[in-house]
Amino acid sequence: MNDEATLIRGTIEDIGQSIEHLKLEALRISKELEAKETRLAAWNRRLQQIGGVSVPGTISLRRPRGANLSAITKALQASQTGLGAAEIQKTTGLPWSSVQGSLKRNPELFIEENGLWRLRPESMQIDLVAINGAAKH
Repeated sequence: MNDEATLIRGTIEDIGQSIEHLKLEALRISKELEAKETRLAAWNRRLQQIGGVSVPGTISLRRPRGANLSAITKALQASQTGLGAAEIQKTTGLPWSSVQGSLKRNPELFIEENGLWRLRPESMQIDLVAINGAAKH
C-alpha cells in the first residue's frame, strides 16, 4: 500500500506541475495573441488613413470602455515611485496615444510630477468601479 501511495503522490505532483506550466504557457500565448491582434488593427487603421483599403476578414480591435483606464490604474498601483508615460505604455501594452489620452483626460485620477505619473490620493479619485460599471451599460 505504501508503494502505491508514493506512486499516486508522485503522479499528482507531476500533473500539478504540468498544469502550472500549461497555465503559464497559455498566459504567454494569450498576451502574444493580443499584441498581434492589436498590431494588426493598428496597421489596418494606418492603411485606411493613407487611403488604402482594410484587408478583408481582419478584425478591428477596440478595447471595452474603461479597459485602458483600468490597465493604467493597475500599472500605477503596482509602482511605488510612479511611472513615465513610456513605462506605462510598455507595462500595459496599450498604444502610445491611448496612454497619453487616458492620462490627460483623467486629471481626477492621475497627476504628473517631474515626468512621472502617479495616482492621486484616493480621497480625490472617483470610483473606478462606477466607471467600469457604467461602461457595461
